[in-house]
Amino acid sequence: MASQRPTEPGRPTRSPRAAAGTAVAAGDGPSSVTIDPSGRFAYVANSYSYNVSAFRINANTGALSLLGEAAAGIAPIS
Repeated sequence: MASQRPTEPGRPTRSPRAAAGTAVAAGDGPSSVTIDPSGRFAYVANSYSYNVSAFRINANTGALSLLGEAAAGIAPIS
């Protein structure tokens, strides 16, 4: 996953303050990403570790901070 700065909910753009393509650790086999309607949180379905990683999105920089992971059954997708 790469950090991006949202300009409005659901419409991210590359941030000049964060390096494009900055790697963020997620579970094994990240297969899909969704951003909540407020643009404050991102969720990653991890197919091989059978969980979903939750991240907070920094409104100023687009940086992602891992909040935690939740079990999601076999091969979750969104």
